[in-house]
Amino acid sequence: MKRFCMVRKVSASALPTVLVVSVLLLVILLMAFELWNVDTFYYIRYHAQKQQRLHLSSALTLYCNDSLAAEHLAAGIPHPLYADDGRSAVTLRSYPWGLYECVVVANVDSTAVAAHLLGKACDIPQRPALWVCDREHSLSLAGEATVEGEAYLPKSGLNYATFHQTAYSGPPLSTTQIHTSNKALPPIDSTEVQRMDALLSTAPSRSFDEGVPPRYHSFRREELRFVLPSAPDEAMYAKGRIILYADKITIPRTWQLSDVLLVARHVTIASGFSGSLQVVATDTVVVEQGAQMRFPSGVYLHGNQGKSYLHLCADTRLEGYAVVLGDVESSNGFVTDIHYRQDTGSSLAGLLYVDGTAHVEGHVDGAAYLKECYYLTGEEMYAGLFFNARFSRNDKEAFPFLFGGSGYERKIAKSVE
Repeated sequence: MKRFCMVRKVSASALPTVLVVSVLLLVILLMAFELWNVDTFYYIRYHAQKQQRLHLSSALTLYCNDSLAAEHLAAGIPHPLYADDGRSAVTLRSYPWGLYECVVVANVDSTAVAAHLLGKACDIPQRPALWVCDREHSLSLAGEATVEGEAYLPKSGLNYATFHQTAYSGPPLSTTQIHTSNKALPPIDSTEVQRMDALLSTAPSRSFDEGVPPRYHSFRREELRFVLPSAPDEAMYAKGRIILYADKITIPRTWQLSDVLLVARHVTIASGFSGSLQVVATDTVVVEQGAQMRFPSGVYLHGNQGKSYLHLCADTRLEGYAVVLGDVESSNGFVTDIHYRQDTGSSLAGLLYVDGTAHVEGHVDGAAYLKECYYLTGEEMYAGLFFNARFSRNDKEAFPFLFGGSGYERKIAKSVE
């Protein structure tokens, strides 16, 4: 019996094809493996970076809420958040920025860094919406004047008045809202006052024209100080850790300012301006109609023999604080200096502190502390009168560093670069 075996002949040219296909398959497998390695690497790096950011957030939370932990964190040396994890070590440094505080947190090798402007979580323990000192006369509300929150008022009492034939139409205050104020405002921290006043006497010699700053000067770097020219460019910009100095200056609507300090004698914020800055002045600050000073902004006025003056014109908005240190006692009994004027349609979101005489219309959303209040109409002045003014308590935003009894707890005002 014969067996037949069929032998299939394969062309010699097929061998290179098989080798090419095998190599291609091997390359594809290697690429797939490498992609898996790359994906794993980025996955691990992403979560490592995320963990580092969480460490920075934890350090900031400790700093904001625990004064003892803050001392260790601010010592300038790496501080491990967890004793058994060396990778949790962070460094922290802080410095004042106007009436706020800047905190820069970083991990050990500075691959993760975060900077924030902080304020106080509370102004004073009483948390008032309105505080008017006892100047031996009663306080009157007229028109649509309202107080939403705790009110600390003169012991002479509260009246609901008809003014210029307009009867009071606001809601009356409940007896639980009303408390007796003192002859003086709650005490402020003298250290903060001295530090802010020191800015007024430390003008640099370097002109802004000699060293225009970058588009953003990081809060992680040393501060820059410039003297503004008498006729600055209409398209000027300054953003970040920059202090600008001038004598009398008008900030036009075309300027781009963010988070800077401006130190001057007389400042005008022109109509149409929108930006964030803290103004430190000795004489006068006028915020013209329609101007917007975004949070965290502020105005600190101290000087001019107690006759400093801040004016928020109609339809303006200031987000942050207004601190005016005047001198009521210098009035001669016939002429009363007005240190703060806020016109109808304007609003201040944050802290209003006037150690002087104030005329308030519009809305104060935060907390208002006034030594004395008057209502001005033409050449007439009415003592102890609020007409169409609204005061409401708001704890959402951070308060500036001002009061001596505000406690330690801090709050983030803004994250910066």
